[in-house]
Formats: sequence, C-alpha cells, structure tokens
Amino acid sequence: MPRFFIDTSHNVGEFVAIDGENLDHLKVLRPRIGEALELCNSAERVVYHAETAKISRHDAQVKIIRQSLADSEPAVKITLFQAIPKLDKMELIIQKCVELGVYRIVPVVTDRTVSNPPNAAQKLKRWQKIAHAAAQQSRRDIIPEIGDIITLQGVLSELSNFDSAFVAYECETGIQASEAFKTASLQHIALFVGPEGGFEPAEIQALCAAGVKSVSLGKRILRTETAAFASMIILLSAQGEF
Repeated sequence: MPRFFIDTSHNVGEFVAIDGENLDHLKVLRPRIGEALELCNSAERVVYHAETAKISRHDAQVKIIRQSLADSEPAVKITLFQAIPKLDKMELIIQKCVELGVYRIVPVVTDRTVSNPPNAAQKLKRWQKIAHAAAQQSRRDIIPEIGDIITLQGVLSELSNFDSAFVAYECETGIQASEAFKTASLQHIALFVGPEGGFEPAEIQALCAAGVKSVSLGKRILRTETAAFASMIILLSAQGEF
C-alpha cells in the first residue's frame, strides 16, 4: 500500500487534494478509483487511511476512511555519522539505512574523504530527496533528516546530545558490536562509520577520548556501505527492533 507524507490535519470522511510531488508519484502508480493508500502526518504522528476518489491528468482527490497512530518507528533513535564515500555510494547508504530505520544521517568529512565535496548543496538536496523516497517506500512514519556536511572535529561537540555512541573499527579486537549494542541506551544513539580505508588511528583516538566506544563488526573487513548496513542491523537486532 503506497504511503505519502503530508503536513496537514484531516478528518474522517474528508476529501483531500493530492498535489505537488505526491501527485506525480500517485500518477506513476496508476491507481484505480477506490484503491487504498495512506497519508502520513509525521509532525502529529497520525496515519490517514484513504482511498482514491478522483484521478485525472492534472489533479487527484482521496477520501479519508479512518485514522490511526503512526507506529512503525523503532524506539531507539539512531543518528548515523557516515564518512562520505566515493562515487554514489552515499546514495545507497541513505536509501538502505532509511529503510532499516535510521533517525538521522550526517555526512562527515574525515582524513580519508574528499575534503570539499563538489556541489555540496546539490548533493544534500538530492540525498534528502532519496531519504524521502525511501521513507515512503518503506512506510516510515518520518522522513529522516540528512544533516549538513560536517568535519569529524565538528562532530565531537554534538556528542553530548546522545546517550550512547559507537564507532565501527576494523582494528578493534576486544568488543563485539553485538554485545556492546545490547547495553546501549534506548533513547538516542550515535553510530560512526568510516570511509574507504577506514578512520585514521588518530581519529579513532579522538572519538574514544570523547566517549565513543570502539566496536568490531567481525573478523572480515567490510566495505563502508556494508559496514553501515551491518551496524544498523546489529544495533536494531540487539535492541529487539529488527
């Protein structure tokens, strides 16, 4: 069942006009009259269950049949601090981590990433659009925010906003992520994943000195995009959310 995000409140029995990008998406789906869909108001955490009432080339209307509380979000809010990878890997990371349940993704510049990504404003706009589409497809209750690009040093000042913080580090041998994540707070968790080639040892030292726990994802070396997926899955599984 398709889901669309809206920012307005409605009542049962009300007819609602679909416009903008939602209309474009609806026309691509080519639904029939009476076909079911959902409208999600993230701010109020309400899902409106509706059915198509009118579809034309230029406009569409749906009728609200009933409403319910939005309940698909994990209890734990995970902010992924992802070192910016090469090429279009960031798009894949955003898409899949949004599907898995990430709360927020912050692109991070580290010693082994491009220090000044070209067309940063355009990239952020595109990344947010990918997050929006992935949230709709996976029937999320919110659209995860893609934060502004930040340096690793800049991240350190944000750590006080989190109850627990972890970094996936290929040289860690003592602490397994599957065990460490079981004891994590259920509120706000920061998760760090490095770029191709990993974090520099000095960066790991700086993170750990700021209270971030270094964890291992296993004996095999994972690509940066795989490490992001694996970290999310292990963390959500440890918290009973997957």
